[in-house]
Amino acid sequence: MKKIFEIAKWEFIEKIKTKAFIISIILTPVIIIGFSIGPTLLSEHETETTQAIGVLDTGETYFNLLRNELEKYTLEDGQPNYLIINLYKKQTSPDALKLHADSLVIKNKLEGYLLISNSDDSINFQFRGKSVGNFKELKRFEESFNKVRTNLKLTRSGISGEIINYINKKVELDAIKIDESGKES
Repeated sequence: MKKIFEIAKWEFIEKIKTKAFIISIILTPVIIIGFSIGPTLLSEHETETTQAIGVLDTGETYFNLLRNELEKYTLEDGQPNYLIINLYKKQTSPDALKLHADSLVIKNKLEGYLLISNSDDSINFQFRGKSVGNFKELKRFEESFNKVRTNLKLTRSGISGEIINYINKKVELDAIKIDESGKES
């Protein structure tokens, strides 16, 4: 039994000395980290040009407010991040409007479009595009729509603009590290 352990030890030491083992020890974690972090970094990459984004609001309620909210986002050079286009046309069925908007995306005339459809008391909010991987932009659209929707509901309920602004004002969380001596950093 002692000889088996000596042979196993010798084999292990010989394998550790090879270039392939050393490279695999370094390369494997790099590949795993690359595949886990890479897509996130690419999906949150900020675009450098203005994007044409359509809005198809079948209830004709949110377009102007949503456009105003999204126009607040700008590129580094001061240009607007999004060119918001109204895709709604009166006297046209929602299905025909959706097909038309889909064709604009397929023809690369739009980066994508926001579909807002109301039915009774529920709202369906979608982003439709060739690529839906930029999580940062999807989060912007979601936050902007929810802010517009909340403000509209509060305004219609008779709440003053001052109170609405107070409700919408975010409080930032500051993370402060305290060391053993009590110093903050």
